[in-house]
Amino acid sequence: MFRPEPIKIIAVVIAVLAIQIAFAQSNSVGIGTLTPAPSAILDVDAAPGNNKGVLIPRLTATERLAIPSPANSLLVFDTDSSCFFYWKASASAWKSLCGNGAGSGNGMTGSTGNTGATGSTGSTGATGSIGSTGNTGATGITGATGTSGNNGATGSTGITGSNGTTGATGPGTICNTAADNYLTKFTSATEMCNSSIYDNGSNVGINTGSTPAASAKLEITSTNMGMLVPRMTTTQRNAIVSPAHSLLIFNTTTNCYEWWDSIGSTWVNMSCGGSACTPPSAPVANAATNITASGFTANWTASSGATNYFLDVSTDSNFGSFVPGYNNFSTGNVLTSNITGLTCGLTYYYQVRAATTCSSTNSNTITAIVPGAPAQPGTITGNTTFCAGSTYTYSISAVTGATSYNWIVPSDATINSGQNTTSISVTFGSTAGTVSVDAGNTCGTSTQSTLNVTASSPSILTTTPGSAVCSGTVTLGATASNGATVNWFTGPTGGTAIATGNSYTTPSLSATTTYYVEAVDGSCSSSPRTAVIATIKKVVAIRVKAGFYGYSAGDYSNVTVTFNQTPTGNTEPQSCASGCSCGGTGTNFQLQSNGTCLGIGIIIRDFTFTTYPTSVTISMVGQGVHSYNPEFCYVFTDGSVDCIIASGCTADPYYYTTWNVTNTCNLALPACTE
Repeated sequence: MFRPEPIKIIAVVIAVLAIQIAFAQSNSVGIGTLTPAPSAILDVDAAPGNNKGVLIPRLTATERLAIPSPANSLLVFDTDSSCFFYWKASASAWKSLCGNGAGSGNGMTGSTGNTGATGSTGSTGATGSIGSTGNTGATGITGATGTSGNNGATGSTGITGSNGTTGATGPGTICNTAADNYLTKFTSATEMCNSSIYDNGSNVGINTGSTPAASAKLEITSTNMGMLVPRMTTTQRNAIVSPAHSLLIFNTTTNCYEWWDSIGSTWVNMSCGGSACTPPSAPVANAATNITASGFTANWTASSGATNYFLDVSTDSNFGSFVPGYNNFSTGNVLTSNITGLTCGLTYYYQVRAATTCSSTNSNTITAIVPGAPAQPGTITGNTTFCAGSTYTYSISAVTGATSYNWIVPSDATINSGQNTTSISVTFGSTAGTVSVDAGNTCGTSTQSTLNVTASSPSILTTTPGSAVCSGTVTLGATASNGATVNWFTGPTGGTAIATGNSYTTPSLSATTTYYVEAVDGSCSSSPRTAVIATIKKVVAIRVKAGFYGYSAGDYSNVTVTFNQTPTGNTEPQSCASGCSCGGTGTNFQLQSNGTCLGIGIIIRDFTFTTYPTSVTISMVGQGVHSYNPEFCYVFTDGSVDCIIASGCTADPYYYTTWNVTNTCNLALPACTE
């Protein structure tokens, strides 16, 4: 006799389970079907709507790698790489089922290559956040019913009544082999016993007995049956509402296992059936191009017959994980793909597969280093000495990975053009300093490169003009500031220098000429140029100074000085001895004596000629006249005066003396006038 409460509980549990789970005589388990396929140890059917898939355990890469002693063939879905992985015990490694693609979308997985040598252990990463608590396991079966109490005494048999309506069959008995943690099933219409499903609250096993693998949330064991996942057409698959990431189905339209990639919002072909396929040869991956701080272009060669290519990008040379979006990425029938959204300063790896209805093995692996902040620019090319107000060009070679350049110049200099490029045009003021430049990109800015620049301001310090009489060469002079050179020019601007140095001798000149000098230091020159004059002097007047004296008073009569040409200029003051009278006009001058005059008279006359005279004669007539040697002075166009004293005519011209200024006493007048 059973206790009523446990019987009710068991009946309810069985009724609920019966909705979802059925057991065939062969111990096959069916979910969603009362007739699981005999060849399947587990048959999951999404009928009648065929709008659901199956989810296997989903783990991060860290969680997957932390599974202790994984069982051979253990299957998980890695949420970091959006890929199915299984444990290959013979290789002691996790193998990806998402390595290859085929057909439209992503295709079936190629075989995994041998595991490379284990690299050195990296530093321990930061502890990840604690994952969410898993679902509560199913409630275990109700324990056995206790012993029944003693039956009471049997009463007397009453009159047999008519048969009533047959009632429902009771729950029956529990078999004597029932054990803990097994889901129950009816072994007959009146008996319940163990099913092939074992659930200890942590692990579930189908046909495993009481020892499902500790590394598996669900283990299915069989040596003569497989497993069926929900089967549906493409139309039914597309009708699934909000499919979960990694949801697995079998597409009866394409004969492909497919799973939902919520990151790419697409169904991914994991494996396709159909006729045999000869995969194309593996493409050859070529070096990356257009490498920037955030991406690069992957390149590869064509494989004969290929209609699509699939690309993996990883920071792990063994491709244990993938850059989001670039795991089995379908590029289409092209030979390049732009990889974007990468991180500055990291090293990336990529490999490619060619596909038709099946895919090739992996290509070789290409390494692409995404640069960080650009390197320091190289040497700045340009003048180290500048002239105030002048314009110069400064440049550098392009810096790999740089997308911008920032130039800095002295405070009173101006960048005319080229900022943010490798070459600038600069107009300087007078302030020395540096020309600097750095390179930048989205990752940062480089160290500056610098060129010291100094100002040069040469100047003319002194000039020395020169002159010649009538005509001839003239030597001119000039000095410049320290380190500068003097250049000579014929004009105040433009032209070519006619000489260099502190002195310059002109060609023969017949008229006053102005020359110009500038100081030059490197590319700098003084401005404006300084004038230096070569003067050609011409006579505009003759000045005569004559003197005479007498011996004793009373010895003199009138003494007359006669000029053969009347002077047109002013007569300068004359001096006359005390007691004498001096005077005269025109060409004559007289020293008159009244018998008591004893002294000296001096005559000074300026002759200004409109026509140069052929001769100027000075005569002194009178008794007792003793004359001084006359002085002839020449007045030139520039106002200067040159004087010559006539001498050696007569020893003692007692009575008279005559000088012919053109040909007497070695006196030479300039042969020109104006």
